[in-house]
Amino acid sequence: MITCDAPNLLRDWFKGQQQILHDRNTDAKIRLPSEQNDLNKAIVTLETKSHVASITLWGSGMLEFIVLDIAAQNEVVVADQELNTLEGIREELNKSLAEFLRITSVVNSRANQ
Repeated sequence: MITCDAPNLLRDWFKGQQQILHDRNTDAKIRLPSEQNDLNKAIVTLETKSHVASITLWGSGMLEFIVLDIAAQNEVVVADQELNTLEGIREELNKSLAEFLRITSVVNSRANQ
């Protein structure tokens, strides 16, 4: 297991994703712990017209990725990963975002047919 600064790691990754999120009409927010709250975790939420997702990163290297289909009101993806390197965390964050964008693009392309 790894120990990392989850809020800073997720914040840095999130900043680097702003253009793609904007280009794909995805609302995104990051939730960081307050100064009074000593939790070493952070959460990114992603939302389109069809889906909502959360990516939660803990300082222990645990990453949780959940995608919900808004219309069907069910979970489309639920994944928990225990990552052991900073590079592994970044890769998994990128994979999670790519999966969310793939799911939403499939739905959007069906809606436009």
